[in-house]
Amino acid sequence: QREKEAFQREKDEMRENNIGAELLPFIPHTSDEITMAVLRLIINLSFDTGIRTQLVKDGVIPKMVKPLNMLP
Repeated sequence: QREKEAFQREKDEMRENNIGAELLPFIPHTSDEITMAVLRLIINLSFDTGIRTQLVKDGVIPKMVKPLNMLP
């Protein structure tokens, strides 16, 4: 239960701080590991309707297409 509450708080904080705009410079990144970590974070956060709306508004989704297409 504590972990779920902590995740919810952190997710809400990311939404309030407009996480999508903050992540844009890392898509793509010169480090494949960082690019993959950011893509995973975005995919996980996209299950939240508010964050998903921000990601679309900030233009994050189109920037994700090329790195995702490069996956094996």
